[in-house]
Amino acid sequence: MGLSQEQLAQAMGLSTQSVKDIEGCRMWVSHKTIVKLARALEVEVYQLLLPVHDSRAGEAPRSPLEILLTLQQDIKNEIDRQFYHLLTTCPRGILGLNGRTKNEEPRSEG
Repeated sequence: MGLSQEQLAQAMGLSTQSVKDIEGCRMWVSHKTIVKLARALEVEVYQLLLPVHDSRAGEAPRSPLEILLTLQQDIKNEIDRQFYHLLTTCPRGILGLNGRTKNEEPRSEG
């Protein structure tokens, strides 16, 4: 869809300068503006928010499913990393681990 900035601005009901500012990342866009942009481009809003594929030599574009699966794995890896960091840096008592396993009885003092 080869729209000029002027055509896009007209379809969105914005000034050409606003479209230039949005494109140049000099203007924050509201959810209403994102909806207007999606309508003008005849796409779904979520499609505007997907990561852009950087096409490299010989690499085929990834499907939305592949992108979401990669994102899911990245999130899982980050959660695992954060959890490991928490386990290795916090005192055991804070986490409720107190040096015993789940099935062990609490140690009595005396």
